[in-house]
Amino acid sequence: MAYPFKKYKFNVTIDGINSPAGDAAQGIGGGFTEVAGFDLSYDVIEYRDGNSPLHTSIKLPGLAKYSNITLKYGTTADITFYNWVTETATAGNNITKHNLTINLLDDDGSTVLATWQVERAWPCHYVATDFNASASEIAFESIELCHEGLTRTA
Repeated sequence: MAYPFKKYKFNVTIDGINSPAGDAAQGIGGGFTEVAGFDLSYDVIEYRDGNSPLHTSIKLPGLAKYSNITLKYGTTADITFYNWVTETATAGNNITKHNLTINLLDDDGSTVLATWQVERAWPCHYVATDFNASASEIAFESIELCHEGLTRTA
């Protein structure tokens, strides 16, 4: 019997963005606490020819629609993502887009169980942490990425 995978061990690599360690080839390899928004749907096109003897329309697939992907991470001194957001705001039609790889890992983190490729992503929403002087919590930021494709490759 095959058991479903656990979802708490994963890594994210963003091509072309330096990690806090400055490793451009590796990209951002960790530090995310949540990745959400893996949705794909298709518009439905209904069609019926006027001469059709059927009293119903046929349905055809239309354009694919991808939901935005949200990456949540603990706030640190590294402002790489914030810089990407502000760069996007001033880039006009020359938005810098990056590919992402999200790997689901086994319990010890040594084996990739599943992989998703995200194509041509760019930040469309940034949320800074909230502040609460009476709370003992980690400060989190999140970045929402628009993209042009999602593929499960493994």
